[in-house]
Amino acid sequence: MQLDRVARPSNVRAHNVARNPSARRVNGRRDARRLYVVGIALVLGLAVVVARLVALQIIDGDHYAELARRQYESRVVLAAERGAIYDRNGNLLATNALSYSFAVDPKHVENPIALADSFARVLGGDRSDYLTKIRQRNRSFVWIRRKVSGAPLEALRSITDNGVIRIKEPLRRFEYDSLGAQLLGYTDIDNEGIGGIENYFNDQLRGRAGFMIMQRDAAGRRRPDIDLPQTLPEHGSGLVLTIDINVQGIVEEELARGVRTAGAASGTAIALDPRTGEILAISSYPSFNPNNVRGADPATIRIRAITDTYEPGSTMKAITAAAA
Repeated sequence: MQLDRVARPSNVRAHNVARNPSARRVNGRRDARRLYVVGIALVLGLAVVVARLVALQIIDGDHYAELARRQYESRVVLAAERGAIYDRNGNLLATNALSYSFAVDPKHVENPIALADSFARVLGGDRSDYLTKIRQRNRSFVWIRRKVSGAPLEALRSITDNGVIRIKEPLRRFEYDSLGAQLLGYTDIDNEGIGGIENYFNDQLRGRAGFMIMQRDAAGRRRPDIDLPQTLPEHGSGLVLTIDINVQGIVEEELARGVRTAGAASGTAIALDPRTGEILAISSYPSFNPNNVRGADPATIRIRAITDTYEPGSTMKAITAAAA
């Protein structure tokens, strides 16, 4: 009986709530507010997602498309062949030889240590230096060595690592080594003329480089894509000089003998055609080898016969004029 008295008031209260319209209205408003808050939250969340999609697809779409394209495409420069230089009789003085430049894409190197060992063995240098370059994971293109030719090139061709990039580049070759070197000048690593004819006529000789778009296949190898835009290089124009390489050889030989006989430090000579004034030979002693400029004395590179304050024979002009 006591338990019945305790339970009875509870039943009465539940019955009153169920039959009380104001209580139902309060509960309904509470539920409506909850649904409203949830709906607002969903709308705001959807708005954030839509805004982010708009930013990614429309506002920054081009930027992210470019980032994606760079992951599988790369632009490779197609070097123009530098124009040849000939003497007055058609003898070839300066031309281009085959060479390859080697670089790596660190992200696709399969065996960094083995690759560094191969470069050090063939090209010389410290393995750790090559390993530092190969492990630059934040870059997709790192030069290893430019313009490799001869035996080292043949040795490097056997490397099969997918991270190695080979680029064909022309290597400037001077057929007579130091003969006529100061007149011809030389070129730098990018085949730009430095000194002499190579520099003075650089725009005519160098041509215009082109480019090709390369894509990576599933194995990480770079392949040309013929459907993507490319521009073929425009090769440079050749030059024919008034120089006679045979006369140049005689002048340089006699100049060197005269300097040694006189115990002088240097000397210059110019040979002209008296009928036309054309220069047949021009030389300064000592000279240098344009095929191997490293370590050359800068004083030997300058063509002193036309760059010195006093040209050859200037001290004799007064005597010649007086005799006339």
